[in-house]
Amino acid sequence: MDGVLASEIKPAPGLRAFFEKTQAFHGTAAFLGGFFWDAATLRRIDQLFDNFLLFVYLAFLGFCLVLSIRLDRGRGVPAWATKRREALQTLVHFFFGGLFSAYLIFYFKSASLSKSFLFVLVLAGLLLANEYGRKHLAEGRVQLLLYYFCLFSFFLYFIPVVTGWMGRGVFITAGVLGGLGVWLVFRLAGEVASFRFSEARTVIGIRFADCGALFAVLGILYWMGVIPPVPLSLVHAGIYHAVVPGNPHYRLTQEAPPFWNLWSHDDRDFEYQPGDEAYCFTAIFAPKGFELSIWHRWEWWNEKQGKWEESDRLPFRVSGGREGGYRGFTTKRKLRPGRYRVRVVTGDGDELGVLPLRVRVKSEVSRKWKVIEY
Repeated sequence: MDGVLASEIKPAPGLRAFFEKTQAFHGTAAFLGGFFWDAATLRRIDQLFDNFLLFVYLAFLGFCLVLSIRLDRGRGVPAWATKRREALQTLVHFFFGGLFSAYLIFYFKSASLSKSFLFVLVLAGLLLANEYGRKHLAEGRVQLLLYYFCLFSFFLYFIPVVTGWMGRGVFITAGVLGGLGVWLVFRLAGEVASFRFSEARTVIGIRFADCGALFAVLGILYWMGVIPPVPLSLVHAGIYHAVVPGNPHYRLTQEAPPFWNLWSHDDRDFEYQPGDEAYCFTAIFAPKGFELSIWHRWEWWNEKQGKWEESDRLPFRVSGGREGGYRGFTTKRKLRPGRYRVRVVTGDGDELGVLPLRVRVKSEVSRKWKVIEY
């Protein structure tokens, strides 16, 4: 070899060689590791420490955005910020990633696998875009819009956690507080002080018009039922042949499935004999201090008319604070063969989940039962 003795060439250590070979996957590994770390460490949506940590993220993210605006405008910033503009943007993406990851976990728990799951997909898209599309999210206008979205998403669930209230008033309050947060960023960045100049008025007007348009879109999604009803979540739901309440456990009885059917945990494929009743059991998590009505809306599929018809609407009260969710059940006595579904909704009509049910007549007399304690 030219000018180099073969004996002078030393193989790279195993760990270093592995690091160099897998360098292209480090970003993905860090992204997945951070997400699963949040999934493991974020305990409950009403925990003080978890919400304090997210509030700190929002505060530091706002501070970084203030510095970015001041740098763009040529205003005074600390010396370290002037020399580390790229590091400042890295911090911005770090805080966005932490917030989107936490919101994805919290909102996923509240979403049903129907309309409201769309909002969870939006959060997942923002999380991926923050990780893999940083160039497109580095523009100040986009970052302020995302900051407004983060503030809104935080207050939308945090206000109910603190007050026990839900509904349109909370939605509007979350939007207003998000707008105040964006205004505070402008104020600290010196934009409001220069509001007398036409350029500053135009910039601020465009930014708040962006936030207003986003709030209007979120309002449409809220009206359509797409936004999950945080901080509530459906912890457990199932259809059974019998439910016996008790303390500390409820006894849930289902027909014993074949030994190979390991995934069956209830009687959604309901085999009916005369005298049978179907029980819909749910456990719903709500923060401490919550008192609200939950409805089980039993619906039957009318094949002739090709639509769902409501057969029963049965309510019960939920009290918040129980780790495994507040347990309740309703009973359907008059069954006929066909398809059913039970929609679990709040008093305001927000959907927490949907349980499919198919009723079939069973001629066999003997049956084996499986009892689950919850």
